[in-house]
Amino acid sequence: MSRAALTPAQQEAVDLLTESGFAVLRAASLNRLRERARVAEALHAGEVEHLQRVQAWGERGYQEQQGLRDRIDDLVEFALRHGATIDDLAAFNEHLRQRRQSEQPEQEGRYR
Repeated sequence: MSRAALTPAQQEAVDLLTESGFAVLRAASLNRLRERARVAEALHAGEVEHLQRVQAWGERGYQEQQGLRDRIDDLVEFALRHGATIDDLAAFNEHLRQRRQSEQPEQEGRYR
């Protein structure tokens, strides 16, 4: 239905509303606009949920890393209390590094 199909009274109402700064939309245009808003809200909700999942994943990783650091601190303290020296720990660390390096294939790229 084009604008020309409006009755004179309808056209007068549209003109008055337009002059007053209002936007006049047909039902189909209004429905499309509402549907776009619903889609945008759904996309936003999905993004928020994804962000929450990523944050939770990062927090779990941080907690695991912190737990490993605490465990390493306990092991080093135990070793030192039972006679290990810093040189002994350094040699053990070097041995572990070489073993890990020999077990892993050569990696290329940024993340090694």
